[in-house]
This record gives sequence, structure tokens and C-alpha cells, in this order.
Amino acid sequence: MGRDSSPLSLQLFFCKSNVSDSFLVFAQLFCANTFRFFKQLKGKILSDINMSNKKQSNVHQANATRFDKTLFETLKSQAETSARRRSHFNVHKTYQDVVQRLFIAMMPDSYVRPHRHVQSHKWEFFMVLEGELDILFFDNEKEGQLVERTTLKAGGETSGVEIPPNVWHATVCNSPVVFMEVKQGPYEATDDKGFAPWSPEEGSHLVPQFLDALKRAKEGDFVGVL
Repeated sequence: MGRDSSPLSLQLFFCKSNVSDSFLVFAQLFCANTFRFFKQLKGKILSDINMSNKKQSNVHQANATRFDKTLFETLKSQAETSARRRSHFNVHKTYQDVVQRLFIAMMPDSYVRPHRHVQSHKWEFFMVLEGELDILFFDNEKEGQLVERTTLKAGGETSGVEIPPNVWHATVCNSPVVFMEVKQGPYEATDDKGFAPWSPEEGSHLVPQFLDALKRAKEGDFVGVL
């Protein structure tokens, strides 16, 4: 038998076709709009995340303290006009802070008297940031004998050193230098250092000669003048 070609059958066939086409168009529009909605939602979420990250980054930047070349140049200028021929910038807020952090600029004619930190917990850390610095270590028993000379150089093979408590030491340089010093706090000026009795006090007429001897001394040499 062939397909029913009566007017009623033809009407039902075209009606079904129209319904199928309408549903297909609706489904296509729904999918397109849904895709557009989720695409816009994704863009908004990513935008919110980026904005949040930027805000957090700004907060971190606002709270961070930076130390740059400008600080180093300022310290060197101050050191040049200082009577002691060195200057410092304290990172710590007070002398009572448990960790003392400071930047120091030092000129070649600055005299750092040989000393040791007598308190058992007072270690000391040096890191050279610009230039070169010699750390001199002296024998604890033989007065004024140089037992080790360590050169710290910014970007060099050795740029930092930590000195244990109760070790005799001094620092010298042959050109302007900037370094960072970190040490255990709190800082108490009255008992922070024990000065070597075989070295001249700051301001003594013997200082220029003694400083020159420190710069030229080799391991094993005696440099004590008193």
C-alpha cells in the first residue's frame, strides 16, 4: 500500500514537519544563548580574579620595604662627610629588636678597632653589596697576631660571612664599600663590644699607622702596637 494522500493525512504531515523545524530552531537558539552566557560569565570570573590579584599585589607592594642604589649612594655621601668616615641605616626599629639589621657605607680611611662580641649569643653576619671588604681575624691568645684574612666582594666568590661570638676581628677596605650587617639583639652599647687592648682607641694619633698596618698585614703577622 502507498502513503495515505488524503487531505487530512497531508495536513498532519506538514504540521509535524513544522513542529520539528520549530523545535530545532529553538534548540539552536537556546544553545547559542547558553554558550554566550557562559562565555560572558567566564570572562567576568577571570576579570574578577585578575582584579583580586592586582589588589593583593598592591597590598604586598605597599607593605614591602625596598632598599636600592639611591640608599647606597646616600650612605656613601654621608660617610664622606662623617668624622668616622662611615655611615649606617638601621632597618630595625629600636635597639631592643631581637635581630639588628643595618646597611653600612665605609670609606678606606675609616678605622674599625679590633674587637669581639663577648656575650655568648652575639653572632655577627656581614654581606657585601657594593665594593670589597676585608675581614681580619686575630688569635685569641697571641695578642695582635693575624690568623685569617677573608675578602668579601659583591658578586665575588665570597660575599658574606658569619662571625661567632668571642672572636677578635676588624674590617678594612681600600675603596668605598657598602655592606649589610645582621646581628643578635638587643643592642646594648655598654657591653656590646670588647676592644682589643693591643689596638689604639679611636682618635689616637697612632690610628693612621695602625690602620695602614692592618691593611698590609699577612696571616701570621703581629700588628699589636700597645
